[in-house]
Amino acid sequence: MITAYIDATSQQGSLRERLSKLQSQYANLQKQLTPAGALTAQTNSLKSDIEAAKSIYGHACDSVETSQDLIDLAWQYDVTITSMLANPVTTKIQGKDYSGTSYVLSISGQVANFQNYLIALGNKFPSSQPSDVLIQPSTVEGTLDHATLTVEVICNQ
Repeated sequence: MITAYIDATSQQGSLRERLSKLQSQYANLQKQLTPAGALTAQTNSLKSDIEAAKSIYGHACDSVETSQDLIDLAWQYDVTITSMLANPVTTKIQGKDYSGTSYVLSISGQVANFQNYLIALGNKFPSSQPSDVLIQPSTVEGTLDHATLTVEVICNQ
């Protein structure tokens, strides 16, 4: 009976040690679960902030960057934008409405440069749709040609 008691005591020691390790592992796992819950709460908070911003600002997507990109491209192709007008538009694609901005540009330069500018616009803004292109070649030698064009750029959402 004494040897059985000594064997049981030694087994209890190893079981207590194992129980201690398992409890510490469990505590570590609980600590890892808490940040995951906090992350979900932060994600939900950000989603509600985005929805609130959309309700305030709507779907207008004219940005200083887009307007600046239009101007920068014009300079690259030796085209001068003499006026720019931006209006919000809605475009229906495959039955779904997408918001965008319609830019009416008055430009001056040479006809060949206008063509290169339109190609560059298509490369820079794949969603752009140039329309209503009206080119007025110069009638006096040595003066610049003029054009008016409308470019619709669909917002990135």
